Amino acid sequence: MKSLFYSVTGVMLFLMLVIGCTSNSTNKCGPCPLIATVLPNLNFRIVDKTTGEDLFFAASPKYKISQLKLRHIINGKPDSVFLRVDSAGKKFNIFVPPSGPVDTVTMQVADKPQDLLLFKTGKTPGCCSFLVLSSVTYNGNVVYTRANGPDVAILTK
Repeated sequence: MKSLFYSVTGVMLFLMLVIGCTSNSTNKCGPCPLIATVLPNLNFRIVDKTTGEDLFFAASPKYKISQLKLRHIINGKPDSVFLRVDSAGKKFNIFVPPSGPVDTVTMQVADKPQDLLLFKTGKTPGCCSFLVLSSVTYNGNVVYTRANGPDVAILTK
C-alpha cells in the first residue's frame, strides 16, 4: 500500500508539473519553474467528543487501528483511500486522489455511525497554478481550511 501511495504521488506530481502552465489572449505565461508540490492530504486525530481522549493513540486506546475504515466514494461506488498511520506523531494522514472539485470520504469507526468527510480542492491563481486542498468538512463542520489550517484536524466521535 505504501509503494502504491508513492507511485500514485509520483505520477500525479509529474503530471502537475507538465500541465502547470496556461495562457490566455491577454496574458501569455512563460515557462513555469519546477517546484515540489504536496498533493492534497490531511493530518487528523479522532478523539472522544466528551472527554477529548484520543480514541486510537491513548495509553489505553478505545479502538484498534484495524477498526478504522475509510472509503473514497467515486461515482457512487466506494473505493480505497491512502491512509498513513503515524504512531510516533499520534495521528493519521489521508490522501484522497482528486476525482472532482469535491471528493467524498466515508469514515467508520467500529460499530459507531458512519461519518462524512468532504475534501474540496482548487488551484492556486496565476499562470503556474497547482492543485491545493482548499477545505475539509466533517459531518457538515469545517475542520480544515488552506488559509487557517490546522496542521492536525481534530475529528470528534
